[in-house]
Amino acid sequence: MKKVVAFICSIIICFSSLAYYKYTLEKKIANEYYDKFGDNVTKNKFKSIILQKNAEERDDTLTICGSSEIEASLVYKTNPFVFFKNKRDGFQINAYGNAGYTSLVQAVNLGSLGSSCSGKKVAIILSPQWFTKKGVTENMFESSSSELQVASFFFSKNINIKEKEMLANRIITISKDKHNKNFEMMRSICRLYINNNKKTVLKRYILYPYFWMRYEMLSIKDDINADKLLSSKKNQIKYIEPQKDNIDWKKEISKVTADSAKKSNNNRYGFDNDVYTKKYASKLKEYKNSAKNDSYRVSPEYDDLKLMLQICKDNGIKPLIINVPVNGYWYDFAGFDKNDRQDYYKKVSNIIKDYGFEEADFSNHEYDKNFFKDPGHLGEKGCIYVDQAIDEYYNEN
Repeated sequence: MKKVVAFICSIIICFSSLAYYKYTLEKKIANEYYDKFGDNVTKNKFKSIILQKNAEERDDTLTICGSSEIEASLVYKTNPFVFFKNKRDGFQINAYGNAGYTSLVQAVNLGSLGSSCSGKKVAIILSPQWFTKKGVTENMFESSSSELQVASFFFSKNINIKEKEMLANRIITISKDKHNKNFEMMRSICRLYINNNKKTVLKRYILYPYFWMRYEMLSIKDDINADKLLSSKKNQIKYIEPQKDNIDWKKEISKVTADSAKKSNNNRYGFDNDVYTKKYASKLKEYKNSAKNDSYRVSPEYDDLKLMLQICKDNGIKPLIINVPVNGYWYDFAGFDKNDRQDYYKKVSNIIKDYGFEEADFSNHEYDKNFFKDPGHLGEKGCIYVDQAIDEYYNEN
């Protein structure tokens, strides 16, 4: 009996010590976190729950979720992170996303943050290129998300069992090929939520302690890595006082339109001159009608989008969905059906309306010269329109 009591006491002491260590470490991270860390665009941050929670817990943070367009436009002064530098109009932008960060990845991330995003405004940039027939692949999802984020999603009390079942089945069916170790661990916890029948629920309760302990260990590991990352950033200004700049958007757009026109005058597609010269000028024959068999009409991405929007509802997030088009001049040249594209824009808009969220719809800019730097990434001019939408959204009553 004494051995049993001693064993139980040792377990209690062990768990108490870990809980205290986690508490003190997260308190240290909160003290180390600084405003401009929001500009960080590395996966160390994107896969870290504690770093993102610290960003969301600041009153003047606006998170922008997207994919490759976040980094692709960093060369421009109109890129949101550059344009709103030092809280130019009252907020610090927190970046989230890189190539491959589709709706499913965004849903997992937003769901994993729990109540930290409750009542917060978030801007989410949609890319038409996500909406392919196959949708997100196993490699894209695994490289963009983490076991910690998936586990946190399932352990969240804010998310309904229906959405947990949707995510579980979606992840399991992404690929039937041989899975890498990290992806297989994600699938393991998903199998506990594929449905709500008695057998699955019983299995969930039996294995819950194991997956909870694994989740806690991953969470502590996340805390340790976040502490190391922030500790390496010496002499940072912890807090930047928000500014209030009465931006004349008509003037800004007019100036950028004139400037960008000078930088994209060697091609008929509105591409940046250097991008066209380096990547497209010598390969036009290859690209001609190369997308004639492509389509955005049927894709699992639409259901992923609905899941992401439902997670926003569950967590009390107030998103602005930015509906970005493709370069019409180039897509016509590549043979991608125009009606197909228009159907995509309308379908996305209708889904957003069904969930009652705000939309910044730029689909009428398909043929707006200089709006894009290439076939699908925002150019200097496209960014300034997004800046205006974000600014007005954040500062509206």
